[in-house]
Amino acid sequence: MKSFIKALSLLTVVGFFAASCEKDLCKDVETGTHGTCLEGIVTCNTGYEKNADGLCEIEWSAKFLGNLVAASDTVTTGPNAGGPYTYNTTISRVSEVKLSTTNFSGFGASNVVEIDVISSSELSINYTDVAGRAFVGSGSITNRTITLNYTVTFPSGGGVDNTQTIITLP
Repeated sequence: MKSFIKALSLLTVVGFFAASCEKDLCKDVETGTHGTCLEGIVTCNTGYEKNADGLCEIEWSAKFLGNLVAASDTVTTGPNAGGPYTYNTTISRVSEVKLSTTNFSGFGASNVVEIDVISSSELSINYTDVAGRAFVGSGSITNRTITLNYTVTFPSGGGVDNTQTIITLP
């Protein structure tokens, strides 16, 4: 019995020291306001990416914003085929992962279409505006240029336009 108690005591002491030697890999790691650290690796919350210092501070939607930015549509097929059609659009922030545009696709200032920000460089459109036009597609941003490829389905059998929009940010 004494040898069992000695062995148990020894295991307890070894276990205590082994546990105290574990390092907290996140102890001195800075994540920024919108990040977490797990085993020394920083992961940004959805809607954010790392800045030059490695901190999760850059909101995805921030890089897409612009007031009265130049846009150009080319309708490859559909009842409005042609282009390029040029117009100005306004891009506003709804949240870190959602944008709102006015005059999207050149349909007038009252035309508001929401766009989802999927990552720091990817966009997705699946929105029906107040006029009943359904916009569905995807896009990306490279440098200061947004490229969107989508369909516009017009209400009441008005047809479908396949459209590419290029938006140049200032």
